[in-house]
Amino acid sequence: MTEDEATLRNLLTQAWLARAVCAAAELGLPGALHSGPAPIGELARQLGADERSLRRLLRVLAGIGLVSLDPVDQVAG
Repeated sequence: MTEDEATLRNLLTQAWLARAVCAAAELGLPGALHSGPAPIGELARQLGADERSLRRLLRVLAGIGLVSLDPVDQVAG
């Protein structure tokens, strides 16, 4: 990979991650986690989100350290 390609890839990745953070805020995820950890299914119902899509978003957010996921799909902010 050339330096230019690496720069472009980095810019695109950062934009994608920023969009994930915005999506979490738009859904109301911080408020939903304010009272403590919750199962993904419960969060999806509370936020009016598709559970599979929310799970994917949460994996991205966990990858950058904004939430934590435990083995039984509990989410903590």
